[in-house]
Amino acid sequence: MANNGSSGNGTTGHLGGELFKAMTGVDIVHVPYKGSAQAINDLIGGQIEVMFDNVPSIGPHVKAGRVRGLGVSAPKRAASFPDIPTIAEAGVPGYETNSWGGIIGPARLPREVVQRLCIPRSKPRWPYRRWWSAIGPSTATSTAARPRNSSRSCAARRLSGRT
Repeated sequence: MANNGSSGNGTTGHLGGELFKAMTGVDIVHVPYKGSAQAINDLIGGQIEVMFDNVPSIGPHVKAGRVRGLGVSAPKRAASFPDIPTIAEAGVPGYETNSWGGIIGPARLPREVVQRLCIPRSKPRWPYRRWWSAIGPSTATSTAARPRNSSRSCAARRLSGRT
C-alpha cells in the first residue's frame, strides 16, 4: 500500500492517483492536503510515499534530488525532464492526465476586461511561453469565448471504461 498525497480532493493529483490505481490495481490510499506545498513537504519527509503533482511545483525538488520523478502523466515527456519516461512508457499503456490553468473571473465580468486579459490567438509568441516551457509544462492558447478543454477528460473516459 502507498499513500498518495495531493493538494486536495478532486484535484489532478487526486484523480491521477485514482486513475493509476484503477489501471494498475496498485493499492493507493488518497491523503488530501490543503495545498501542494504541504504534501510535497511530507513526500520529502517520508510521511507519504507517492504524489501525482504538476511539474512547476514538484520539478525543483526533482532537480535538487529531494524526490525522484518516476513518470510524466502527459502523452509526451516533459521538455524539462527528458530522462523521465511517460507513465505509459513506464508500463501503464494509455495512462494520461492533463490539467490546465487560466485566468478566472466572476460570471458577469465585463467584456472589455475579459478582452484586455486574454491573449489573442493571433499572437503565438506569448512572451512567457519560453519561461513557462523551461519550468516544465507544455502550453496552448485559447480564447475566452472558446476555452480549450483538453481535460474533458481522458481520465474521466478511462475511469468510466470509455476510451
